[in-house]
Amino acid sequence: MKGIEIILKELYFFFIVFSFYVYLYLKKSTSPIIIVLMISGLIMSLSSIINLKDTNIIDLLMRGSASFRTGGLLSNVNALSGYIVVVFPLFIFYLFIKNSRILKILILLGLAVLSLGVLATISRSAGLSIIIGLLFFTYILNKRAALWIVFSVLIVVLVLLILPTSEMILSALRIEQGFSQRDLLWELSIRMFKDNWLLGVGPGLWGLQMFNYSPVLQDSFIGYLFYDVNVITEGFNNSHNYYLVFMSDLGIGGLFLSLYLPFTFFSIAKENLKLSKLFSNESYLLNLALTTVGVSMFIRAFFEGISIITFGWVAIDLPFWVIFSILIYNNQFLKKSEEFNIS
Repeated sequence: MKGIEIILKELYFFFIVFSFYVYLYLKKSTSPIIIVLMISGLIMSLSSIINLKDTNIIDLLMRGSASFRTGGLLSNVNALSGYIVVVFPLFIFYLFIKNSRILKILILLGLAVLSLGVLATISRSAGLSIIIGLLFFTYILNKRAALWIVFSVLIVVLVLLILPTSEMILSALRIEQGFSQRDLLWELSIRMFKDNWLLGVGPGLWGLQMFNYSPVLQDSFIGYLFYDVNVITEGFNNSHNYYLVFMSDLGIGGLFLSLYLPFTFFSIAKENLKLSKLFSNESYLLNLALTTVGVSMFIRAFFEGISIITFGWVAIDLPFWVIFSILIYNNQFLKKSEEFNIS
């Protein structure tokens, strides 16, 4: 029954995604949807920042950031950070194609708001995936510039570690928390997969099976923490890894599907980059930005199990799939344009 419920939710979700694609097909324009995505990302980011308005910065630095994290309009902090990861490359794209100084300033302000939103959520996976995405974007356009960015980031990290305030900075960024028990959850899901490698435990049933495979004693701090998280999330798969979510829920077939999705995404993206390079610089930069979203999200997927396919959570999965819809539409458009030019 749980599986049937999830299937119905996913059918409803992909009907919405298909509706977006039909809109693109009829309107022949991606700009309105991209702008709406960017605005929604800013709203999400601002909602997280505003929630911290009463936070004492000294308390934040001295006590650490875990208790101050906020998901803004969404109930899940990592779900909100996923929004920001998706829209960040779109702002970079518009920064490159707009010549107006006023528009460039507005876009830079938008990037600043998104960056503050990531800091407000203290999502290390979001920060890492955005940085890797930016490095990918820069590397494709200018390899030397990407190397300079890597060098600059390393210098900044070294300076922060040397400063007397380094302990407070590391505490605020939750560095001392390591994987935040993710490694234990990964171990749990791997154990679950080993026992149920053929079909998995079933979609939506991870929470019912997790304590049979827990790598820690239930009568321990982490054991009680796992119990509280399981209650709060109503048994949702908390593997904190998109690939492990599919492996534990659906077995070997789930592993194949989890890998086939990025394979399909990047196959289309690679073809788009090749075709758009011959079409126009703006088209090439747009497809590069869309590819960057995929790079960021599938890197983030090693640390988060949500925001790609979350078994029916429409609000947080939609941004990525809107990007995928635009990627597919661009692929069809570029292929038709190439055929027209050849004929």
